[in-house]
Amino acid sequence: RTSRYQHALYGVPQDLLVIDLSSVYPDLKHKRLRGRLEGNRVVPYLSRGDIEQDPPPLKGLEIAWVDSAVELFFLHIQGSGQVQLENGERIRVGYAEQNGHPFRSVARLLIQRRELPAERTTMQGMKDWARRHPGKVKQFMNANPSFVFFRELPGDLPGPIGTLGVPLTSERSIAVDPRVIAAMSSCLGADGDYANPSSVNHVYGREASARVERARADARPAAELRHV
Repeated sequence: RTSRYQHALYGVPQDLLVIDLSSVYPDLKHKRLRGRLEGNRVVPYLSRGDIEQDPPPLKGLEIAWVDSAVELFFLHIQGSGQVQLENGERIRVGYAEQNGHPFRSVARLLIQRRELPAERTTMQGMKDWARRHPGKVKQFMNANPSFVFFRELPGDLPGPIGTLGVPLTSERSIAVDPRVIAAMSSCLGADGDYANPSSVNHVYGREASARVERARADARPAAELRHV
């Protein structure tokens, strides 16, 4: 940490609990509870505002210190990226875990508080706003309590790692929630209700499409973890 590099990119804390309840409650498949122990109780993990305090509560878990809080914030949203070191080398980092708090859209907050019109809440538009209003940046970023923890990845990977554990392919890979994949698969197998969700000119296709759309609706809050 130096006077220039003040913003930490953290690895996964040892006290972060990730509890998979699906073995007990099958309806909660793909959902995990995250928190920490306080005595014999599981309580919410530290929020973004808690983690960003000085002195930092996660001291010692830093993968790297970077010079831009705004660029780091967007790295949290996108889930993977590269950090260029002073010597010109780069390290590749990817999503490892999350603190369990819900994602709150900073773009929506900027619109609600009349800081930016909706058409300018793009990534570049928000970065421009941050440069013009440095004194407001921390307040708006901390309004999103979600916080992502990273891991360092091999530098020779052809792309970032996706949820299936394999590198993504530029202009080919797309983000699909596992719940949506499961809904689609149930429509395409010989043992299921065989129908194409994209063919809605018959009753079977319409039923398949409705099933997929319900899964997308369920997945939407989780997808917002990664997108403004």
